[in-house]
Amino acid sequence: MRSRARPTFPHDTCCVVSGGTGWVGRHVVRFLIEQGVERVCVVTRRGTTSECSCDKLNRLREFCDTSNRIELLEVDPSRLLVLPSDTEYVVHCAGAVQSLLESAIMEANLLFAWRMLAAASRLDRLRRYVHLSTLLMRGDSETPFSESSLDIGQHCVSAYTLSKFLAEVMIQKFPHSLPVTIVRLGAVLAPLHISGAFNRDWLYWTLNLWQQGRLRAVPLTSEESFYPVPVDWASQVIGSLLTAEQPPAVVHIPAEPGPPVNHVFSAAAKVAGRDPPDFYAQHSTEWRCYHKSLPSEVRRIVSLCYPPPPAGSKLCAIDSSASRAWLARAGIVMPELSESYWRRLAEETREDTSDTQDLCTEENSGSYD
Repeated sequence: MRSRARPTFPHDTCCVVSGGTGWVGRHVVRFLIEQGVERVCVVTRRGTTSECSCDKLNRLREFCDTSNRIELLEVDPSRLLVLPSDTEYVVHCAGAVQSLLESAIMEANLLFAWRMLAAASRLDRLRRYVHLSTLLMRGDSETPFSESSLDIGQHCVSAYTLSKFLAEVMIQKFPHSLPVTIVRLGAVLAPLHISGAFNRDWLYWTLNLWQQGRLRAVPLTSEESFYPVPVDWASQVIGSLLTAEQPPAVVHIPAEPGPPVNHVFSAAAKVAGRDPPDFYAQHSTEWRCYHKSLPSEVRRIVSLCYPPPPAGSKLCAIDSSASRAWLARAGIVMPELSESYWRRLAEETREDTSDTQDLCTEENSGSYD
């Protein structure tokens, strides 16, 4: 991120980051540490994985290259959540993205969001609360989806997008006035300088399965664009919003669409030494027939990554003009994702031989990390 001014935090600042051991959260924590924040309290759900709290904390401290400025607050989602009384900034990253259980997604993305808001409303020193949402909740409306849009008659294509939509409704209706900024993220991908770090999202699994020869086609049109953002750049924008003067109520990150998917897979094909996959519209007969022919394990993963939309529909256009204007005033410039970036991402994805069953485990079904 190139910016005229880095965020300046008051001395002895305490920041709370929910889900700070997860993909986006740990990059937000590292950015805050790099900016001199004295104390970062990471909120995570007790008992979400077999990993003990000491191991979680040690891994995060190693990732952030610090030993004494990060503390872990493990919480029971069913009990009253109490944040440190000296907290001035809160970033709510926690949530579940891919899950076999709709109830787990609703619990993580809606109920826990309510508990975080309620806890923040009891803080006397709160300056800014940043809530992470998604651009996917734009759904299939006929009108462009802008920062001022929420309910524009769209269909939510999955339990995940519905939970994020309802969380934003809840923020609007929350009975206490809080200084909230909502960040609607696109596809959060590997850092600009990839070094063995990637998120197992829809693009990861598609590239991984395709390079293994287990997925010949994907449910996208070849000219379809998506909204990619490197996780390190996204975390810097999130961190900068905390101390920004008069930040907007809603920000789209990124504010511009990325390349069409055929460009991304063409770059990956050069690495894999094979032809790009076939592209079928997700509601087409060709895709439905191909999807039925997939092995059950692969079909489950693809269904999680590409939840079926209403028949004949497609995601609507996005209007991010207000976000572009704010980013320009803040002097923040989105880095260009060159072909070499997509090739490096493909290389990292190809080298990962982890069992794809990992996506379908109970451990992944409702994690707040």
